[in-house]
Amino acid sequence: MDIRKYIRHGLLGMVISAAFTMMAALIEWHPLVITPEQIVGTFVLGIVVGEISLILELEIGSFTIRLLLHMLLTLGLVLVFDWYFKSLTFIMAHPIEFVIEFLIIYLIVWQTVRLSTKNDVDMINEKLARKRQIKK
Repeated sequence: MDIRKYIRHGLLGMVISAAFTMMAALIEWHPLVITPEQIVGTFVLGIVVGEISLILELEIGSFTIRLLLHMLLTLGLVLVFDWYFKSLTFIMAHPIEFVIEFLIIYLIVWQTVRLSTKNDVDMINEKLARKRQIKK
């Protein structure tokens, strides 16, 4: 597998993680104190979830199984991250809101990965078409 794909997935995960963290802080509308450790944790969480998204591209089992596996692994990572940095305070106080937010964010991220994968396929098809034209 191409190292650029790992880097792209990691960076995309990091950017998405940071963006959703900032949006959540804005939605709460109260002063938010974020430590450097939390910033690094948010980036690491995003990178790991980005790399886990490579599961969706594997040729093992059905896509539905891979999607569920990815969702469960992502949920597990989010719970560990929240436990480490926030003692699960929000999740325990608002479990329904957490599930709804997680699903909305997950769907947005999944759509982003899906479009990224489609872009990869389109680029490969373009290269193949150019090679075929050169051979003619």
